[in-house]
Amino acid sequence: MSHGPEDEEDDAGRFDWMKARWGALYPPSEIVAEMGRVTIAAARVDRQLALALLALKHPEGFETLLRKESSKLYKGLERRVTELFGGPLLEWTLANLEEVKARIEARHAVAHSIWSVADRSESISVQLLANLRSQEELDQLLAERGELAEWKTLHPRKNAPGPQTLEELQKIRIGLEDVADWLEQLRFTLASALFAGKPEGARKVLDPRSFD
Repeated sequence: MSHGPEDEEDDAGRFDWMKARWGALYPPSEIVAEMGRVTIAAARVDRQLALALLALKHPEGFETLLRKESSKLYKGLERRVTELFGGPLLEWTLANLEEVKARIEARHAVAHSIWSVADRSESISVQLLANLRSQEELDQLLAERGELAEWKTLHPRKNAPGPQTLEELQKIRIGLEDVADWLEQLRFTLASALFAGKPEGARKVLDPRSFD
């Protein structure tokens, strides 16, 4: 409730942080969009890992497997393959699973890298905020700083720059798409070897009806 001119002046100088246009302080939209595509591609890899485990009669259900971390799905498939197969088929599978692991780790680098403004002088100081008198001034300040900012990334675990260019992100996304396709092919190859004996490589050819 306003009781006089002073109160009205105070109200005019307030702004709502929740209504501020914070999107202007994100990296460029094409970078953010590609990061989203990397996440989608990684989810498809997880799905293919889970389906490969199911094809090899893993005891856990599909929904349970999908709730597991990527690393646990990968290690679970590695153990299952080692248990059921041998010879050149096993060697080929394990060698390619190492590449799957590398692509998953690249996705983790995207997900866990910290984005920050490269030049700290481009950050918004407390003094600047103190001088703002309206919501419009706040939004204008955010837009100006977002346009001027140059961004950098830090991968905390490696203490080194993470993926930050569009080209780097696209390469990671395409790599994930490639291994998702390979895992789908692997699922049919291993299932055929395990239950039909073709190609050779199963330690023991099984009757799928014995699992019903």
